[in-house]
Amino acid sequence: MIGKPIPSGSSSGITISKSETVVGTYLGKTLYAKVYTATTLPNNDTLVVASGFDYYPVFIIGIAYNKQDRKITRTLPFAAGGTNDIRLDCQGDLRIITFTDWSTYDAEITLFYTKTA
Repeated sequence: MIGKPIPSGSSSGITISKSETVVGTYLGKTLYAKVYTATTLPNNDTLVVASGFDYYPVFIIGIAYNKQDRKITRTLPFAAGGTNDIRLDCQGDLRIITFTDWSTYDAEITLFYTKTA
């Protein structure tokens, strides 16, 4: 899994969904993935997308899209420099942290994780 992109859908045998899905192994451990939706990103604030996990994050990736025009997208985390950044963070909670107004954007975040150290 390391260094290889994770395709969406199930054409390659990998299915990622909003419910917990086994997607492979990572360093000999079962690797799970789950997609979380965040409607209305925060304005210079932190949004807790999900909380109360007993997991070990491996990889977090997402996409933010403008509500009015879904063609305007940003991959997450987004580092534009200055105050336009969007951070993804896992510390017992899955969080989105913005440093300016991103309230016209929604996001979908995929969390890849194991359940054992």
